Amino acid sequence: MAPGKTQALRPPPSWTTEQLRAGADRSVEIFRDERIKEPLEAYLDVFEQYRDAFNELLEHTVDLTQLSDHAISILTNPKWCEALRYIAAPWQGARAYPLTLTLCIDHADPVFGFAGSGGRCRPLPGRSWPRSS
Repeated sequence: MAPGKTQALRPPPSWTTEQLRAGADRSVEIFRDERIKEPLEAYLDVFEQYRDAFNELLEHTVDLTQLSDHAISILTNPKWCEALRYIAAPWQGARAYPLTLTLCIDHADPVFGFAGSGGRCRPLPGRSWPRSS
């Protein structure tokens, strides 16, 4: 390009609703095809690993009723951390609250809480866990 000349910006691509729908349908088709071709044993092995991690987490926390009491042991166990990512929050009325790890005003250690649940725990701005001394 010659000095002093600028290249015109091209507009981003755009698709019609029909094109997007066709692409999404094709993606689902490809995904299903890949999954059907995978050996069942591979799925069963992974499923068993996750099931075992969930069962251990449930047992360790008495069916999740003692999450805060066991926050450190959960956070230091990679299997339980991974399982915790998939735990749904309890329903309160017509709303589900996401499970969060938060540093509470009245706790020195991290505790688990439910966002919007009305408890005393509130994230402290600028604080993170583990705290440096």
